[in-house]
Amino acid sequence: MSEQTIVASFALLVSVLALGLTIWTAFLQRKHMRLSVRPIAAIPLADFENRIGVFLQNKGLGPMRIVSLRVSNPDGETCDQIKPLMPKLNNGIFWSNFHDTIDGGVIEAGKNVELLLLQGNMQDEGYKASRDRVRQKLSVLKIEVVYEDLYGKKMEPYNKKLSFFGRHFKKIDAQNM
Repeated sequence: MSEQTIVASFALLVSVLALGLTIWTAFLQRKHMRLSVRPIAAIPLADFENRIGVFLQNKGLGPMRIVSLRVSNPDGETCDQIKPLMPKLNNGIFWSNFHDTIDGGVIEAGKNVELLLLQGNMQDEGYKASRDRVRQKLSVLKIEVVYEDLYGKKMEPYNKKLSFFGRHFKKIDAQNM
């Protein structure tokens, strides 16, 4: 083998390795870019004496497109929003905010949507009675969110039981025993 053939062979080998490394780096960069704009669903709850709320939040770094949101109760009723599963409020008490169907909607990174919000005056007995009925109804509900990322990749569905709202009633039941 001549010296020129050895140099040419070595140059070809280095070129093939460089091409392979470039392709591998591009693959890793693409994977990183997809992960860096990944949405993460969360359902934070607010349960205070003067405010009750259920929210859908995007804790990820990329936009979250809602494929479907389903709310279900133990009776097997399923709905695409929370409000139809709620009890009637007392006269003069109104929902502070609620969201109609959110299927197909988009939530920006770091933002949230109020699915249901009830605020009122703690001195108002009508509000307190409505709030407690809403807490009881919320405590048995389960929410499932199916969503996807910016590229249309479906994420693992997010499920949350709203049993947190029932903690007030468990104390009362334990005291009555």
